[in-house]
Amino acid sequence: ETFKRVDFSDDKNGWIIGYSGRILQTTDRGLTWARQESGTNERLYGIFMDKKNGWAVGAKGVVLQFQR
Repeated sequence: ETFKRVDFSDDKNGWIIGYSGRILQTTDRGLTWARQESGTNERLYGIFMDKKNGWAVGAKGVVLQFQR
């Protein structure tokens, strides 16, 4: 799998996004990662977040919003 970006909303909570709509989440500073459903198979390229919400953007105009 190819991952493109990683971002953390604080010192414990982070997400990785990548190709085929892949999203992984950690709640323990990156020690373990769990797959999250994205609802898309498009490539995801960018991710940004605040303390409560996150957004991922990708190919073909995909914009995903998720909550922490």
